Amino acid sequence: SEREKRIQQGEAPLLKKEMELSDREDSITQRELSLQIDENKIKNREKLADEKLESANKKETHAVETLNQAQKEKSDAVNAQNQMQQLLDENQKQIDIFNLENRSKITEIENWKEASEQIKDSDSWIKTSFEEYNSNRHKPNAIVELYNKVKKGITAVITKVKQAYDKKLDELNERLFGHKRFYSEGRNIVCEYNYGESDFADMLRDTPVDNIQKAIDETKKLGKKTFSEVANTKENKFEFYERYFDKAKTLTRERMLELERRRERAITR
Repeated sequence: SEREKRIQQGEAPLLKKEMELSDREDSITQRELSLQIDENKIKNREKLADEKLESANKKETHAVETLNQAQKEKSDAVNAQNQMQQLLDENQKQIDIFNLENRSKITEIENWKEASEQIKDSDSWIKTSFEEYNSNRHKPNAIVELYNKVKKGITAVITKVKQAYDKKLDELNERLFGHKRFYSEGRNIVCEYNYGESDFADMLRDTPVDNIQKAIDETKKLGKKTFSEVANTKENKFEFYERYFDKAKTLTRERMLELERRRERAITR
């Protein structure tokens, strides 16, 4: 009818308006979704940035700790090197003393107590011998007897001086190269042994700084001042040196091989 037609014509703009509003709502919804997606992306980026920053901070902290540790290790290595150098210098000093005494043995022998006492005693003895000769010079062969007596006395003095010198040289040689003596205890052969200054010098020269630092740390921990003080607290005094110094292990192997050979020879006799 005409009335319905007018109503439909009046509703048409409203429907169009509703459709436009619906389209705008859809557009707004899409934009909100887009904004939500963008917001999530921003949050994810911020989270990723925070994680990267935290990771960078951790890496920086680790780098600083690593640098500090490296500096400490370097400082410890320098300290150990200095202590090792001091020990080497002391050993070198002992070696120099030995060399000096060995080179100048001819002049120094006159200053040795044993030699000077023997020479001093011989002065009065020779004087007495000449007094006896003067009293008996009219006897046959008196001069020959005096000559033989003085010759015998001087030979004895020289022998005693040489013995004193040899003893001193043996002591110096033992101090430098160590002491090693094999002897029998019942049916068993044992070895008496001590390191020499040259052995200690070889140990320090051939051993890594880290091992020397460990030996120094143990020495300090036990309240001792020298390696030998620590070694003497052990039942086996070579155990301490063998733990840190390969040279000590080599010396022990050589000593044990020689001891084994001597024991084998003793069995086959």
